[in-house]
Amino acid sequence: MIELDLHLQRPEGFVLDLTVSSSAGVLVLYGPSGSGKTTVLDLISGSLRPEHGRVRIEQTTLFDSTSRIDLPPRRRRTPRVYQEGRLFPHLTVRANLLYGADSGEGMDEVVEMLELAPYLHRKPAELSGGERQRVAVGRALLTRPRAVLLDEPLASLDRPLRLRILPALKTLRERFQIPFVYVTHAVEEALALGEEVVLLDEGRAVAQGPPAEVLAHGLKAPTPAMTAHDTLMEVVVDAHHPDEGISDCRWGGVRLQASLLDAAAGSRVFLALSSRDVILTRRRPDGLSARNAPAAVLTALDEGDSNRVLARIRLDGSPPQAAELVVMLTPQSVREMELRPGVPIVAIFKASALRPVLIDRKG
Repeated sequence: MIELDLHLQRPEGFVLDLTVSSSAGVLVLYGPSGSGKTTVLDLISGSLRPEHGRVRIEQTTLFDSTSRIDLPPRRRRTPRVYQEGRLFPHLTVRANLLYGADSGEGMDEVVEMLELAPYLHRKPAELSGGERQRVAVGRALLTRPRAVLLDEPLASLDRPLRLRILPALKTLRERFQIPFVYVTHAVEEALALGEEVVLLDEGRAVAQGPPAEVLAHGLKAPTPAMTAHDTLMEVVVDAHHPDEGISDCRWGGVRLQASLLDAAAGSRVFLALSSRDVILTRRRPDGLSARNAPAAVLTALDEGDSNRVLARIRLDGSPPQAAELVVMLTPQSVREMELRPGVPIVAIFKASALRPVLIDRKG
C-alpha cells in the first residue's frame, strides 16, 4: 500500500495538491511534461520536502507533517532509477549491482533475469544505454527497498529496446514483490507495466484506475500511437484469418475484427479507435464493407464547439468498467438523426481503424 497526501508550492508558481492511495504493485504516474510526476518522486524519496502532508509505504510512515516525522532519504529505502542509469563509472557492473546492498542475496537471480552475466566485469562506459538501465534497475532491487522509484527510465532508449526491457521489469517486480512507482508519458509503458495509473495534470490527479480506463481518451499528451479522443480497448485475440488479412478479437462480450495482428491466440492487445473513424446509424445497413457494426446505446452528447459534438456510446456487451467509445459528429448529424442519450444505435468502423498500441505476446 502506498499512501500519498502531498501539498507543495514552488517559488516559480507550480502547485502540487495530490492525494493518492493505491495497493497496486506498479503505480504509474502518467501525464504531460510539467504535470508534477517527477516532483512526486522527489517528495517520496525525501530529496524535496512538502509544505505539509504524508507519505506512507506499507506500514512505515516516511513523512508526516502533523506527527513531525521526516525520515532522511537514506533511511527511506526508496532507490531511484533515472533515464541515464547514473552508475559509478569507476566500478564494474558487479560492483555497481552490489553497491548499497546489505548482502548478495538475490544477486544471481537479478543477473539472470536482466541478462547481465556477460557484462559483470565491464565498466559502465563499455555498456549500451539499455545495458546501463538494466544494471541500474538491478542495483535498486538488491538494496532491499520498500519501493523502487523509476523516473522515465526507458525514455532515452529506442522503441524496440523499450519493448524488450518492459517484460523483464514486470517479471522482476512480480518475483521480488516490491512496489514500483513508475513515471512515464509513454502510453506503451503505462499499459505494459501499470496495474494502476494516476493521470496528473498541473499538479493534480484528474483520474486514477486501471490503465485502459484512465488512458482511454482525451489525452493531453498524444503519442504517435494515440491521439486525443481515441478510445482504448484491451482485447483478447481469438483467431487469425491470414487469407483475409483479419484477426478476430474479443472486448468483453463484443466480437470485433482488426487488421491481421502479430499476436498469438490468447494474447492481450490494446487497440486504439479514433473518434473520427466511427459512423453512427439508427439501424444496421446491408452490404457493408466495414467489418465491425456492433449494436450500441448513446450515453451522452458533449458539445465541443459550434462545429463538432462528441457522442459517447457503449457497445452492447462491452465490459462495464470499460471506457465508452467516443465518436465525433457534426451538430447537423445530431439533429437529423434525433440523437439523445438512451437511443439505440449501430457503430460502424473498419477493421483497419483498430490500431494496435501495445501487444502483450505473453498473454
